Amino acid sequence: SSGINAEWPLRPGTQVVSVCKIPNLFNSWEQFEDLDEEPFYAALFASTDVKNLYMMFEALGYKGYLGRVTEEQLQQIVKIKQERGWCAVVPEYLDSMMYSNPTCIGLIKRYNELVSSTDSKRIVCSEVTNSLHFVTNEKMYRFHINHPKTTRCPEPTKCGFLIKVTPFSKANPEQFNIQLVTDPALYPADIHLHRDVISADNIHLALEWEVEVNRTAWWNMYISWISKPVYKNEEVVWGEWPCRAAETVRLVVYYDMTK
Repeated sequence: SSGINAEWPLRPGTQVVSVCKIPNLFNSWEQFEDLDEEPFYAALFASTDVKNLYMMFEALGYKGYLGRVTEEQLQQIVKIKQERGWCAVVPEYLDSMMYSNPTCIGLIKRYNELVSSTDSKRIVCSEVTNSLHFVTNEKMYRFHINHPKTTRCPEPTKCGFLIKVTPFSKANPEQFNIQLVTDPALYPADIHLHRDVISADNIHLALEWEVEVNRTAWWNMYISWISKPVYKNEEVVWGEWPCRAAETVRLVVYYDMTK
């Protein structure tokens, strides 16, 4: 199994920061909720909550506008991306977007400024789980990455990082969190973190949902924009997704390789 249960207590008196915030998570959609197209784009393009190009496209997807994005809007996005120094998205990311259509995805892929196979790295967690288990169990999920700045590492097959889920509970829903584990003491023997290289600021975290539409596909659940799960009508709901034992999900990291 590639995930490990997080049962280790933190050492008393340690000054090491054990976890670190991942910037794209738990933003509120309310700022965009009731806006029509023109004010929505104006608010999106001005919002400081949008930390990278992945978040920009996820906002368009969640709003349902990814299937009708125009050349003019994409040119504005190129300008913003260049001004803010963002990396391009990988093509596979766009293929995971629901509420889109192949014509618009093809249009976006024609922009070399927006789509690149090398700017960032897509790392799929090999462990799948169900969405209810994911939000209600404390667990660490592992991701392996060989970064160009760690080429001298004597154990390159063990380079990577752990993502920790702090579970949702009815008694304390706000405690739910997903963070990068930065304390080396929390890493098992078969994976290690290069703390001087790997940064939470370069991680964009996505959750994908397995769906059967003529074939098995994995769809992005847009977790950048759905705040934290809540308990509603006797079940755990995250954004518009009920968290259920029958729904298979997996974590995917898009790691910015340009920084």
